[in-house]
Amino acid sequence: MEHKKLEFHPLASKGISIYVGKNHPLYELESIGFSELKGLKFVEETEDFYAMEHNLEQISVGMVHMGHLNNVFYTNSDYMINNLLLHTDVCCMGINLVDREYHKYDIRALPVEGSEAYLNFGYVTQRDARLSAEAVQFLDMLKRIL
Repeated sequence: MEHKKLEFHPLASKGISIYVGKNHPLYELESIGFSELKGLKFVEETEDFYAMEHNLEQISVGMVHMGHLNNVFYTNSDYMINNLLLHTDVCCMGINLVDREYHKYDIRALPVEGSEAYLNFGYVTQRDARLSAEAVQFLDMLKRIL
């Protein structure tokens, strides 16, 4: 980036969370420790190249490798994942980025304690470039979402 005279402007960093519904015994917690992950039942979304969680299985979250979690359901349906979270005691691992649309559901994101930021959001500009009014407006909207 230096060679091309570009600058990266960070907006937010997001870590790993466990998503649980109101029927999950850990629903009232504010976060979850690594040691608690092994005893949980997970629903996992089938691989999608464009999903943010695409590479989660390749990382190790603290002391637990993603491939060693108790995955009891696999699906390619967000609808199915939401229903499983709402009506059972399974959970789902993902990026700590909850769309406002999901606030109407009783699904909570419990950050995994001690996990590092996994996904960084930002934008690239030419060094000393001025952004257009539309770009500034778009970035303000994006910052509110993040």
